[in-house]
Amino acid sequence: MKFEIKSELDNRIRIRVAGGRLNYIYDQRLSYAIRQIKGVREVKVYRRTGGAAITFDLSVISKDELISALEALDYRAVWVPDDEFVDESKISLEEIKERRLTKGAKTKLREKIILETAADLFLPMPLQVGYHVYQLITLRDL
Repeated sequence: MKFEIKSELDNRIRIRVAGGRLNYIYDQRLSYAIRQIKGVREVKVYRRTGGAAITFDLSVISKDELISALEALDYRAVWVPDDEFVDESKISLEEIKERRLTKGAKTKLREKIILETAADLFLPMPLQVGYHVYQLITLRDL
């Protein structure tokens, strides 16, 4: 596997997989494949960036051995057993209730709402339509 090392600590390494973003299946495969390396204690995969934070036990595996094992890894060909597959789409009502927006996210949301309201109030109808069509086109690219 091709990757870039983003940061290193004594027993933790953060990498970014070549190719960037991971879809849901590759996220599961990468996490499972890294967890199978002897000495790895914890893996957190970040789907949006294609990154992974790996915590490992130095008494079992050295940093150089871990890097060599990661280079030899082909996570795209790994099969994840059903009992290891984590379905993150199922979320409890309690978890939803506990989630709160950060102050920065609230500010961004407020600014977007004000911009939308201003565009709808003050722009002539043809410009409003053009503005909203532009938004739909850029939304599709996300």
